Amino acid sequence: KTTSIPPSYMLNHGGIRIKASGDFLNANNVKTAQLFFGGAPIGTVSGSSGSWNIECDVINNTYNTQSVIFRSGNNVTFSNGTFDTSSVMAVQILGYVAHSGDYTRCYSLSVERI
Repeated sequence: KTTSIPPSYMLNHGGIRIKASGDFLNANNVKTAQLFFGGAPIGTVSGSSGSWNIECDVINNTYNTQSVIFRSGNNVTFSNGTFDTSSVMAVQILGYVAHSGDYTRCYSLSVERI
């Protein structure tokens, strides 16, 4: 699933909260759901079966530097970004599987201004 953030939507010191959820299906092989912002990966969740949930805050320090807080289950990671949010930014969730009979589904992808 993919959505786009309009230019300057995050404002100079604003941010967005990205939420996504889905599940891993079929065989017990490892499957992955990866969150991208502006074409770059900002967080990953993996598992063999069951539901997954992602929540990520991307907060502008300026239009070109961000603080990224990625949460999935009990895991929280912090990183920095260098995206130009004065341009259109794509938010995308992609699923990866090891075998053709496996599935990664995304039920929802939402973006809100914070």
